[in-house]
Amino acid sequence: MANAGGRREKKPPFDKLVQPRDHFLRLMHELDTTARVVGKSRREIAEAVHTSPATLAKYFRGDREMPNSVLVDICNELGMPKALAKKIAAAVLPGLVPDETGSWPPQFAPGDIALLESISGPAYFAKNPEGRIMATNKSFKEYFPWMPVPSEGNPVDMPVQLFTNPGARESFGDSWELIAGRSAMWLMIFCPAVVPAERMAEIFDLCRRNPEFEKMMSVMPTEAEFSDIVLSVKCPDGVRREHAVKSLGQDWPDPAAWSLHTMTCLEP
Repeated sequence: MANAGGRREKKPPFDKLVQPRDHFLRLMHELDTTARVVGKSRREIAEAVHTSPATLAKYFRGDREMPNSVLVDICNELGMPKALAKKIAAAVLPGLVPDETGSWPPQFAPGDIALLESISGPAYFAKNPEGRIMATNKSFKEYFPWMPVPSEGNPVDMPVQLFTNPGARESFGDSWELIAGRSAMWLMIFCPAVVPAERMAEIFDLCRRNPEFEKMMSVMPTEAEFSDIVLSVKCPDGVRREHAVKSLGQDWPDPAAWSLHTMTCLEP
């Protein structure tokens, strides 16, 4: 495009584009918090991404634009899991990448509930990213009779149940810390800036009734912890058996975000 003087306007390269300030500052705050959690000083980060501590401080304050290449280097240095890529992109480019999860409740398509009941092991639908249980199958109710049954407009908060319901420890035994820690991890990483602050405060206040919640919130997960997990679960016959936990349909962030979670017994 030519300007009034006839000269062609020179556009900045992609990694120099101006990021909306509010989203950018929010992202800088999250990166700074993550750095403290993993024990990285700003000086260490600056050295790793080949910049000065003073320049890094300007990036984190929002006084200077951070090139996308530097942002990628910082994320790699902090060991940010790839599962966070969409959230980071949403913070930097909110007009292009959605930073929302839609309204509640999402509408199930015909056959969704029938699909849920067709699964032999425990299974449930959950709303992302906070993991609100929307519907459960018969097997789930038999495995976890202590879990409230969700109904339309009245979902069940899985994190709250894991941290405050005594039945959770009875069901998961030695695996409780693994599944509870994973739940806390999701709250810490995926919910900020997506779930309304009032809703976040409600979930956190309830989970904090268990003193172990704060400890788990301070643990930065590894890439492997975003993968499928195996839990020891007390079955309806009273015997503990290993179950593989699978999550399907997680296209987060998605305006109609929900996922199907299943537990498959690995033992006779």
